[in-house]
Amino acid sequence: PRGAGAPPAPPDAGADQRVFLRALDALPDGLAFYAPDGALLHANRALAALLAPDPVNNGRVGCELRLFVDTLCGLVRLRALGASADVVELLALRELPTAAGAYRLRGSYVGLDLFGRGGSVLVLLEPPPPDPCGDEALRARFGLSAQEARVARLLLEGRANDEVARRLQISPHTARHHTERVLRKLGVSSRAEVGAVLRRGVERE
Repeated sequence: PRGAGAPPAPPDAGADQRVFLRALDALPDGLAFYAPDGALLHANRALAALLAPDPVNNGRVGCELRLFVDTLCGLVRLRALGASADVVELLALRELPTAAGAYRLRGSYVGLDLFGRGGSVLVLLEPPPPDPCGDEALRARFGLSAQEARVARLLLEGRANDEVARRLQISPHTARHHTERVLRKLGVSSRAEVGAVLRRGVERE
C-alpha cells in the first residue's frame, strides 16, 4: 500500500483520450482532426457515416474534403501557428453544392496537443439541412398523411389533378379529394398558393 506521504498516482492520459474520443463519436456533426502535414489523427463516426454511402455524389464530398484539408494544412504551415495559439476559431469556411444539397466545411487550428502530435487541424463537415418540402417535413409541419404529402409536392410542381392521379396511380376523384384536404390543412384556398406556403415554411396556425 502507498504510504501516507507518497505522491498521488499520475493521471491516466490514455484514459482521458479515450473519453475524449468517445465524446467526439457521440457528436451529430462529422468532424476530424488532422496533423499539420495532412495525416488523419481521428475521424468521428458521424463523418464516417456521411462519407461512406455518398452514392448520390459519386464520392465528390470525400474528394472535396481532402482538398479542403490539404489547403487548410498548407495555410497552417504558412502562418506557422505555434503552441501559443490555443485555438484559431475559423481559418476556412466553404460551401460545397451537391445533388443532395449544400454541405458546409469549416476548419480551425487547435494548438493544444490532443494526440501527441502537437497542434492539429479540426475540420467539420455539416450535411445539408433536411429538405423543408420533403415528405417527412411536410407531414410534421402541416399534419399531412403520407399520401397527402406526396400530393402537396406534386401541387408544388404545378401538377393538375389528372397528373396527380396518373403519378400516384389513383383515380381522379381520389386525387381531387386529396388536393382539397391538402389545401384545407395548408390553410389556403387555391392551388396557386400552395407553393408560397411550402417554400416559405409557413406553418398552420
